[in-house]
Amino acid sequence: MVKLHLISDSTGETLRSFSRASLAHIDLPTAHSEKVWSLVRSQAKLEQVFDAIKNDPGIVLYTLADKALSDKIEQFCQANKLPHYGLLERSIEFFAAATGYAVSRKIGSHHYHHNEESLSRLAAMEFALTHDDGQSPQGYQNADVVIVGVSRTSKTPTCIYLANRGIRAANYPLVQGRPLPHELLNMNNVLVVGLTLSARALADMRRTRLDQLGEEQTHAYVDHENIRQEISEARRIYSEQGWITIDVTRRSIEETASIIIQKLETYQNPKETES
Repeated sequence: MVKLHLISDSTGETLRSFSRASLAHIDLPTAHSEKVWSLVRSQAKLEQVFDAIKNDPGIVLYTLADKALSDKIEQFCQANKLPHYGLLERSIEFFAAATGYAVSRKIGSHHYHHNEESLSRLAAMEFALTHDDGQSPQGYQNADVVIVGVSRTSKTPTCIYLANRGIRAANYPLVQGRPLPHELLNMNNVLVVGLTLSARALADMRRTRLDQLGEEQTHAYVDHENIRQEISEARRIYSEQGWITIDVTRRSIEETASIIIQKLETYQNPKETES
């Protein structure tokens, strides 16, 4: 079994996320174990950690702002021939060299920013849920992006994915014969993205949905001609409104969200993009 020792002067959550994301790409034959050593801010506490690692050796990952303590870990691992990696130390060295600015060794500063990001994601998630499936269009002006599309074009999961990146995303479903709300037609400084896909792919997705609900397949919801009309009408609206259009036929949620993030950066910082 792969054993990980995660040493941090804060909670260790950064190391946990880093290690799990990295190991997800490794074909491990068995599960790995994690031991998190948090709030390690003194030589005495570090020595206790070293004693424990000697009795149960493994890979050592660490994030400590105190360089003296980081150096101690480096020396300990080299002496005991343990694989090790200083995540924060490597990052600090890289960004200091790349930016040319001085290094700050404030303990827990990275955790402070992590908390800020977490609060931003929570706020974005609440926004996405409040403005899902056409709810509360009066709040669209506070969105970063509004996603529009016919039923089963993955609007909601895309919004949830964006919310996890701290992006406030709302979505509105296009329904034949229903006029668009004036809030959507009079957007200022908010990116609007229209999602589309092939008629065959949409029909397949809708059939799967009806199967899950236990409903019959004779519904107009899955009629090919009706679906083609829906898609054609949606594309016409996108063109008339000048909205960005993304074909999601062969794209995953992550790929669609990535395109939206790129478009959003261009939309919000046009001068930087041009330069």
